[in-house]
Amino acid sequence: MEICEFRRYRSEVAGKQAVVTGGNSGIGFEVAKALACAGAHVVVASRNAAKSSEAVEQLRIAAGRARSPGTVDFLQLDLSSLRSIQHFVTDLKARSSELHILVNNAAVWCPEDSKTVEGMEAQVGPNYFGSVYLTELLLTILKDTAKQQHAPTRIVWVTSAAEVFGTVDWDDLMGEHKSSDFRQYSSTKLMGFMAARFLSQQYSSAKSQGPGVQIFGAQPGATKTGAFAWGAFDPWKPAAFLQVMLGRLVGLPANHGAIPAILCCLQPSSELTDMQDGVHYGPRYSSFAGLPMFFGGSRELYETSSRSLVGLPNVQASKALQTWPAPPTQYPVPRGIGYLSSGSLSS
Repeated sequence: MEICEFRRYRSEVAGKQAVVTGGNSGIGFEVAKALACAGAHVVVASRNAAKSSEAVEQLRIAAGRARSPGTVDFLQLDLSSLRSIQHFVTDLKARSSELHILVNNAAVWCPEDSKTVEGMEAQVGPNYFGSVYLTELLLTILKDTAKQQHAPTRIVWVTSAAEVFGTVDWDDLMGEHKSSDFRQYSSTKLMGFMAARFLSQQYSSAKSQGPGVQIFGAQPGATKTGAFAWGAFDPWKPAAFLQVMLGRLVGLPANHGAIPAILCCLQPSSELTDMQDGVHYGPRYSSFAGLPMFFGGSRELYETSSRSLVGLPNVQASKALQTWPAPPTQYPVPRGIGYLSSGSLSS
């Protein structure tokens, strides 16, 4: 499917500001392309400047074929560095006082470095804490834009089929004692889902008593990108080999895996269900891998994570991060994982 075929949603995003993290490759690239083709002003937020420059040129060419093309620009963002996140937010706000769509797509798998600058495990840092911190720093502009436009803004959180293998280690949220790269990656995606669900409950239009920030979850399923891509694992490890072969044999190409996120960006919000009840959008499978996750304790995780962030070096705490109530000594957190019925996408 050609991404520029989503023409009937053009009026929803034409002229609006959108940020796509990891928009220089894979699913993020396809989401950025769809938004630009629909007339949005897209900021590709990625770490690699050279790779992003090439991607931006390709995106501009693709958007140029659309009837009313948007624009595409690049701003450097390294989610493994809290200082880089701060600089990105400052640069973004200097360019525009509005933000309508934030797509939290970027994630790393098994990076070479073992820790981030601030001392977090190298997957937990960017995949979870970095995305949460970026979101916190952009919530003010998202809420202000919603009020000014008298219409909700939105965050699209790209989740993963791997999250079903994740767990939350309440005694080691920073991931200092990881058991395996795959388990750690899966856990970061599960934690990201939980954070998005809590934010959806916190900042919905009903809670804001007016246009708020709507948060939608998009799960691409098994794709030939990221953790399922060839080279993501050591092929001599049995579990790694099976995971890679699964991606190669049944994995979706990036432009198909991106469809849930694209429709969460483009469809009228009235046609979508946000994440308050744990719903996210993605392919329907007959097995558990395609079902969305619900994990009790989303608020507890988010508050604990926020407190952890405030204690790190280089953190410029947002008002929300500074004012979370002190966590109790022990949370009544259900430790089990349950499954909800999968959401369906309008055609």
